[in-house]
Amino acid sequence: MMRKGTTIALVMLALLAGMSSWATVLLQMNTEALTGNADMILTGQVAGFAPKPVFENGMIFSDIMIFVTDFVKVSPDRQNVSYVTVRQLGGTYNGRTTVVPGSPTFQAGERVMVFLRQRQASKYYEVVGMAQGKFEIRTDPVSGRDIIVQDAQQQKADAYQAKTQRQGFNAKLLSRKTKSDSSTQAERNAPEIRFLDTFIREVKTYENPDSPDKMLIKK
Repeated sequence: MMRKGTTIALVMLALLAGMSSWATVLLQMNTEALTGNADMILTGQVAGFAPKPVFENGMIFSDIMIFVTDFVKVSPDRQNVSYVTVRQLGGTYNGRTTVVPGSPTFQAGERVMVFLRQRQASKYYEVVGMAQGKFEIRTDPVSGRDIIVQDAQQQKADAYQAKTQRQGFNAKLLSRKTKSDSSTQAERNAPEIRFLDTFIREVKTYENPDSPDKMLIKK
């Protein structure tokens, strides 16, 4: 049973009336759509959350600070910033909690790649497509290369971990699997390995269709 004072916000258009930039978060978005709708795309490290959530226009928001490692897409006037602040719906304010299913999750110290859109008339950014626009960066123990895991994929990974934790989850998850008929259902559901550098090249190709890397894009 939900405790008194807790609200489950389902991010409906009626709730978000007057905030047109949030209207698109309900749509399924591929990499091209995420890239096209982003004002800024970066890799960085999560510094942490602001001490207190913000109450704005009758809704609760939480602020997350991300230190920039590198920009994949950025406007000339922002290319020298060292950190950005992401503001997203949800948090606890004066005993009232708002939880938004589908929102990206952040943890202090986490390495991330995020697709961001600047909130209108604000210094804050929001994640494009909710969890679709946030990727965790990890290191592949097999190749030593950085890989990305999307929040939606992480949910599958958690289920996969629960089924295989006694058999060495990390090694199985991050090794390459052949989805043969003899593979288990858990193995077939394991998240796809995506290398960070290849993904960045794909994103940049959407920004520059004449790029020699255009063959990376699968039609």
